[in-house]
Amino acid sequence: MKAILVKVNRRSPIIHAFIKTALDRKGEMLVRVISKSMTPTVQKDDVVVVVPVKHILVPGNILLFKEEGNLFLHRYIISIGRNLLLKGDSSNRLNAVSRKQIIGKAMRSLDKSGRVKTEFNTFPYIISSFVNSIIVLRKYFFAKISVKIQNQILKANKHIIVCL
Repeated sequence: MKAILVKVNRRSPIIHAFIKTALDRKGEMLVRVISKSMTPTVQKDDVVVVVPVKHILVPGNILLFKEEGNLFLHRYIISIGRNLLLKGDSSNRLNAVSRKQIIGKAMRSLDKSGRVKTEFNTFPYIISSFVNSIIVLRKYFFAKISVKIQNQILKANKHIIVCL
């Protein structure tokens, strides 16, 4: 396999088009991760093998996508309408992205010697990722509900006059 190594955080649309074309022609590409958003699954400076998305996505898949001119590698949590909800393992931020923003799917990470460090699409890995995705969603939705309830209480308290 000829390796093309690309840093993940580039703003150039030309780089994005190049990566997409290379994936379509070669079938896979090596991408070096330059952030810690997927720690502990993928470490900063790990090399990840990315392939085109040709099949159905499963919660727990790690996807390479573009957003606001940057490339990110985050975990697929769930589909909401036409968007996919993605999140970095060590990030608090959820990303809602369209399928057009998806560039590829991470299959495995490699150590510095080029040996496979982690296979992302084995059955045990997918099950544990799915369970983690449910935990993340649960935290996210409970936080949303909690904020909503707090806002309702605050609104209700505006109309209460306390006489001492």
